[in-house]
Amino acid sequence: MCLLLMVVLCTGVGCSSSAAGESGLHGTDEVEPSKLIASYGAFSDGKTLSVYVAYIGNGFLRVHGNDSIAVDVNGASVAAPEVVEGDKVHYEPVVTPAPEQAVVTVTFRRGDATVVAKRTLAPSFEIVGAPADIHAGDSISVDLSPRPPPGFSNALEVNGTCIDGGGQKILVGNAYPLAWDTKTLKLVGSEGCDLEVKVHIESIAAPAESHGMELQGVAFEAAQIRSFRAKLTR
Repeated sequence: MCLLLMVVLCTGVGCSSSAAGESGLHGTDEVEPSKLIASYGAFSDGKTLSVYVAYIGNGFLRVHGNDSIAVDVNGASVAAPEVVEGDKVHYEPVVTPAPEQAVVTVTFRRGDATVVAKRTLAPSFEIVGAPADIHAGDSISVDLSPRPPPGFSNALEVNGTCIDGGGQKILVGNAYPLAWDTKTLKLVGSEGCDLEVKVHIESIAAPAESHGMELQGVAFEAAQIRSFRAKLTR
């Protein structure tokens, strides 16, 4: 179970020299920026916008010392609670209700130097024409309302007990309605199952802006996600 720690991120005033405490986690200030990997995510289901921030350098690191992070959504600062689970630590801002469209910015700061990563999520949408029943091997299509503007990519995430590994992600192109050939599913067993199909409208990656330092890497995944359920028969 996650231990949710509502914290104010240390900015260097009154901080100890090491972040390794009872959790065993080390601090970002123990790692040179060139060896620090930032991993970000921003996902909206139309009701809640969830942001995930993590820093990795030979394991997950707690933001510490002269380092700090700031998260803002559409220009408004959002609190970033710290979540520790075993040897992993994330910072997880949540915005409810989710904006119709969101620009999420994450800024990592060390002293006067910053690395700023930004993603614009697709506008909120609804699924149109989702099938309740799917026969393995059929081609199906679903539409979105409104359809997103250019600059995003589309994928389906199909989850179910009859899917190899429990789930599969399928790229479906940018033509509407979204066409899906179920022959691409990697099925196991001889029976069908209940599916949860998630439609991902994903933001195209853009480079982070570095001012005074560069991190080893910055990955930032962002998507509007809606889902429907269907029964798959064999």
